[in-house]
Formats: sequence, structure tokens, C-alpha cells
Amino acid sequence: MPMFKYASILNKSLFDELCEPVIVFGPDRKLVFLNYAAKKMFGKKVDKTAGVSCARLFGCAPAENAANCPFKLFSSPLVKKAGFKIPAGSSPFIEKEFAGTAFPVYDGNKTPHGAAFVVKNFRAKSEIDYFRKRADEDLKASEERYRTVADFTYDWEYWTSPEGEMIYVSPSCERISCHSPEEFIKDPGLFYNIMHADDRRKTIQYMEKVSKRSGISEIVFRIIRPDK
Repeated sequence: MPMFKYASILNKSLFDELCEPVIVFGPDRKLVFLNYAAKKMFGKKVDKTAGVSCARLFGCAPAENAANCPFKLFSSPLVKKAGFKIPAGSSPFIEKEFAGTAFPVYDGNKTPHGAAFVVKNFRAKSEIDYFRKRADEDLKASEERYRTVADFTYDWEYWTSPEGEMIYVSPSCERISCHSPEEFIKDPGLFYNIMHADDRRKTIQYMEKVSKRSGISEIVFRIIRPDK
């Protein structure tokens, strides 16, 4: 049976996003799918796992229909999920002891079509580093997309840190206040200093209040421009 035959049933891209290794067996009890984390877990031995029986992979017995093979427990429609522990040294493919959760896999007709095993306590340093790096890259890409939109908006956009520092100010601030984005970032107090004296106190109090809740809020206040 070819590896990853059930990728369309399992939504391969979704499983590849998971940090936990996911191992899937077909109805003949043989391995048919590994997500990205599972491939990293097996390392150099991953090429030898294609088509391996559930019993052999987990070190239960050499015969794929062995009585103590956990596949029957994993795939039973009467069991929504079942914990299973693999002792260290029992499997020719797995070097460390780990545990996980198993559950049956169904096809489009809701017919049992195999079983999946999700490893719950395996975290290689390379895996942690990989997912942390990918999360950082995704965050930077998202910020860059939003920054591009904000740079071209007509309104004055700004972002502040939890400490109140300006971490981004859109170019429109210069048209409205006659001060550049760099000035506001260098001096966070400048934003409050340009407020009209009669509006400053109530505006600051209002902004402190709304910063503690989600949603859209609105307040009108005046500013003093240096060219006026």
C-alpha cells in the first residue's frame, strides 16, 4: 500500500501544521501516513517505516495480526480515544519511550478506515526550534502585510506596546500633526503633549479605560499643530 494514500481523507496540510507527531494506519493495520512532526521524530529511520505493520512499529510483535497489536483498540468505533504507551527499546524504529492518544479514522461514508495515533510527549529540540522559527516568520509576515496597508491609509494609525511605547506610527501622522513618525516613536509623550490642554486629561483617562477592553471606541479631541 503506497505511503500517504489517505492524505486526502486526512487533510494532510492540516496535520502538518500540528506540533504533535501523527501516525495513521490503514484498514490492513499498515502505516499509511506520517505528518511532518512524525517524520522528524523517526529521523533517518523514516524511510524504513513505509507500509510497516502497527504491531511491528510499536514493538508489540513481529506478526501484523498479533493478538497484542493495539490496532484493534485504536480503530474500534466503540472507543473514542485510548491512551497507549510504547516502552523504550520495544520498537525497532522508536528510540525513546512515549505515550499518546489513538482514535479511529473514518472515510467519507463514515465507515471505519483505519486508526490514528497522536504522540503527546515527544518534543525534540529541533522540532521546538523549527515551529518557533516558523511562528516567528508567520508573525513577521503578518505584521508586514498589515504595515503595508497602514502605510497607505489616509487615517493616522499607531500601535503601542503594553508599556505605552509607540512601536509603529503611520506616515499620515505628519499630514495631520506636522510631526513625523520618527518623532512620535522617539518621544512617546509627544502624542499627549500635542493635545489641546482642555482635552488632554479627559482624553488620557478615556484611552486608559478603553485599553483594558476589546472592541471599537471613539473619542474626539483637539491637537495643537506647530504651524498654527
